[in-house]
Amino acid sequence: MRSATATKTLGGVALLAITAAGWLLVLSPQTSELADVRTRIETTRGQNETLRQQLAKLEVQRKQLPATRATARALASLFPPTADQPTLFRAITAAATQAGIPADDVTELSAEAPVAGTSGGSDKAQLPGESTDTDLAGQTVTVTVQGDFDEIQRLAENLEVLPRAYLVSSLTLGTGAVAGTYTATITGQMFVMPAAPDPSTVRRR
Repeated sequence: MRSATATKTLGGVALLAITAAGWLLVLSPQTSELADVRTRIETTRGQNETLRQQLAKLEVQRKQLPATRATARALASLFPPTADQPTLFRAITAAATQAGIPADDVTELSAEAPVAGTSGGSDKAQLPGESTDTDLAGQTVTVTVQGDFDEIQRLAENLEVLPRAYLVSSLTLGTGAVAGTYTATITGQMFVMPAAPDPSTVRRR
């Protein structure tokens, strides 16, 4: 070079070129890789937080499992999964006997087939805390008996506290065959609902 200034200038340009090449060939790929690593770390943290929340929810459900099972058993008693008419008829006959009405004075006892959506204004039922609706079918059950006023009143009270839910919709009184007795026809709804699945056996996605 003919002058020191030109030499310095050329040297400076060369250094800039080397620095730029180093950035493009070495530092830039590493910086991009670091950005990818940071992104993966943040994604993993988000997934871990989601898993922690799910585990906390499962722990709460585990602690609530005994109460949920007790509720399911109570629902199965009130709303059995099948019509089970023999058991139904025995329960109503027992309610009449406990009221002082002999089985021979239960002159009619009939139950229609369950029909979905006839549950007294609501065709859905669900366990507490559950968002999935369950079909609740209703069946009309009619019982006709002969007895005095007190016996018929006790029968109506007994029907209200049966282990299986019985919603009385009408009670009709007529003159009985013997003086001081009545013929009473009680009509109401009983219900059928699919059994609630045990939470421990439900397959989670």
